[in-house]
Amino acid sequence: MLGHSLLNVESLVALGVLVVLFVRSRNIEAAVENKPSRYPAVFLALCCAILLVYWPVLSAPFVYDDYTHIADAQHSTGRLMLASFGPVEHKPGLFFRPFGFLVYWLNYLVAGADPRLWHAASISFHAVSACLLFALCRQLRFSWIGSASSAFLFALNAASVEAVAWIDARFDPMSTGLVLLSLFCVCRFLNSGSYGWMILACLAGACAMYSKESAFCLPFLAAALWFSGQDRKRLVEACVCLAVLAAVLFCYRWWALGGIGGYRGAQFSPLRTLNAVFVRDWTVLFFPVNWSGRPGRLFEGMIYLAPLALFACAWLARVPKRVYLGCIALTTLAALPVEHLLLIGTDLANSRIVYLLAVGWALLWGAVFTAIPRSHWRALAIVWMLTWHTVMLRHNLEFWLRIPRQAQSVCTAFGRTVAAAEGPVVVRGLPHRIDGVVFLANGFAECVARNGGVPASRVTTTNGDANFEWNEISGSIEPTHSATRPSGPP
Repeated sequence: MLGHSLLNVESLVALGVLVVLFVRSRNIEAAVENKPSRYPAVFLALCCAILLVYWPVLSAPFVYDDYTHIADAQHSTGRLMLASFGPVEHKPGLFFRPFGFLVYWLNYLVAGADPRLWHAASISFHAVSACLLFALCRQLRFSWIGSASSAFLFALNAASVEAVAWIDARFDPMSTGLVLLSLFCVCRFLNSGSYGWMILACLAGACAMYSKESAFCLPFLAAALWFSGQDRKRLVEACVCLAVLAAVLFCYRWWALGGIGGYRGAQFSPLRTLNAVFVRDWTVLFFPVNWSGRPGRLFEGMIYLAPLALFACAWLARVPKRVYLGCIALTTLAALPVEHLLLIGTDLANSRIVYLLAVGWALLWGAVFTAIPRSHWRALAIVWMLTWHTVMLRHNLEFWLRIPRQAQSVCTAFGRTVAAAEGPVVVRGLPHRIDGVVFLANGFAECVARNGGVPASRVTTTNGDANFEWNEISGSIEPTHSATRPSGPP
């Protein structure tokens, strides 16, 4: 109940800030800055900042689906990867992400089973996305300071921890980076009229859509670029091209999967959708805090200060109304394909879903900082936001360092327990998540094989009868009361 109350308070603050920004917005054209973009310096600074905050992730072990996907990649070949672009073997399928899994396999050829190299690749995907966001901002004629602050806020957004720290969640940074590349190429087409850029935009968009399904909103995101005031006729051409591409790829995907695919059981509810798209996603973007653990004193103090600081920024800024509406549209349209997954709770489970949504949110803050008239207030606002999100990020990251290590430790201990025994081992009750972090319900057999030395073929999980079960109190796997340990030497 405490977490639910906190989420309600955060929602009121987030929506209140958006309302104040709208009330204070002005019907004026955004200022265009033609100063040098300083791309190399900003890119280097972004990469250094991301590496600095995510450095501890390099020591984290695999967790959950990481184990099964690494095992699948180990037995894949180039021919199998090319075949994955065709129809699935067992219809109907859930997902059709052939390009994403192709990159996964290529990553395995370089990284093998070394989690450090896998994490390094995930961090690199995030850094590339942040750099592409800066480049997109400049193409949208944002000021240099607005572009840089948007990119840094995106890079340090605490809601991105799951997408970066969990190897299996890399489909979100990968598809988002490709979407940003496609939008960048669209902007270059709008500026130059060269259809070569449009071809590149379609290629990047196709790779994005076949990396994760959320990228099918790309044509709508391109349409939201109207706020930049660039050539409208070319923008219509670009949107039509991307819409035709998305329709063709979606039809092919439907045929390949033997159906619409995706997770089953999600039923449409207008009230639920409104809550997810217009409340919960903004709440998570403004207050991405994992409340599973108590914040430190510095963090706690900044949380109490956050509403005042956010409202002060909103009041000082006089954002051009068209830019404000464009940023809101970018976030809202990106939320539509994943609206059934957006009811994220106070433990931030599934927060990787908002990774693409954070693009519009970061652009909005870049516009806010640019619209603060006095340079010292602008500098203070930028420093405060970056510091606040860095503190939140480090708080959230602690869970993604502790829980995977706990999972590895459990697998190692369980492997020692059953190593000398004979016959199959059945385990029940393994939790999907602990404190918002994926745990052992998936990939358990592979985890025991890799860390405990027991063949994965001997280990199975179930919700029914088993000879071992998860003890939540002790945080370990123990024999069930109705079963004895497997026979074998003590």
